[in-house]
Amino acid sequence: LNPLLDAAAGRDGIIPFDIFSGTLENKADIIKCANVLNGVYFSLPEIKRALANLSANLNEGGWLFVSQNHEKYADGEAYLAFRKQGALLALSKEVNGHELLPHLKSALFSDLVLP
Repeated sequence: LNPLLDAAAGRDGIIPFDIFSGTLENKADIIKCANVLNGVYFSLPEIKRALANLSANLNEGGWLFVSQNHEKYADGEAYLAFRKQGALLALSKEVNGHELLPHLKSALFSDLVLP
């Protein structure tokens, strides 16, 4: 666990969570998914399922950050910042062209991500 998070929030461990079916006891205001949701590990339909489940575990107005570290990105990282709006995710910010960006505008994601 990040020592800064431990000091600031008094967290003392990591809670295992299945991105496809996990349910948090209390919905979160912020979720960061780092180096997981990419085409190396998952297909686009699987990524959509994961995003939908992560969104279901967010409070209204909560933030979902999807980041990926790789040398192909400027500064070695790209990320997407989504804000939960009802049943949908609104893409609020995109940095360095995350590989999911063009797919989010496809029909596959149209019922999950606001245009």
